[in-house]
Amino acid sequence: MLLAALLSGGCTTAIAGHPTAEVSSPTTARPVPESTPTLIPCGSAGAPAAVVRCLVADVSHFWSGLLADPVNEPMVVDPPRASVPADCRPLLSLGTAFYCTDSRTVYLTRAWLARSQRTYGADLPYALAAVVGHEFGHVVQDAVHQPGFNTPGNAASRRIEQQADCLLGVWGNSAAKRGLLLGARLRDIAQREYTTVESLPVPPVLNGYDERATHGTVAQRMAALGRGLAAGTTASCGLVK
Repeated sequence: MLLAALLSGGCTTAIAGHPTAEVSSPTTARPVPESTPTLIPCGSAGAPAAVVRCLVADVSHFWSGLLADPVNEPMVVDPPRASVPADCRPLLSLGTAFYCTDSRTVYLTRAWLARSQRTYGADLPYALAAVVGHEFGHVVQDAVHQPGFNTPGNAASRRIEQQADCLLGVWGNSAAKRGLLLGARLRDIAQREYTTVESLPVPPVLNGYDERATHGTVAQRMAALGRGLAAGTTASCGLVK
């Protein structure tokens, strides 16, 4: 879960972020029993790309409404290397998900998806939700011209990444209230994902990249996510609108 600009000056599915009929409205969403391990309706959307499409539609709809302005950058599942801008291409080797400011696009790598399918099983929709929500946080930051966005240096990167964690929580708060997910399960899966990504080996092409230095500790990231999830407001994340 990376912001590519801070590091550098299968089948492919491109998913535009706009509302579709797949997303339940706040008035029709159903409560989720504690035993339900998947999202409603996204957990039953089928293949991972379809789940991502459903999630992107809901996240985009949520942020577009909250900011009173369309927020709909695309997400690409399993992108061909040549389709990713050159400055962002090295991040493909880390095998995670990242937002590239050069193309204003979120990329979800094949390696990340395969690892998540193995790790989370029936909870895969929650892993997809955690990543889609975080990366869309970067889309929101870009859209509002958040101070510090695109600023080089680890300190600036940590602020931006943890704010994106918080923005994931803001959307998660809304989704939980609408019966689309369980906040506690989203928090648990996000913590597992942050821990996993922090432990990934760094490929030589990234020249000593340090996940903790650029994102903060897992505890710091979870504190940021918790603020957004508890308050459900952009003010809790310090977002400039």
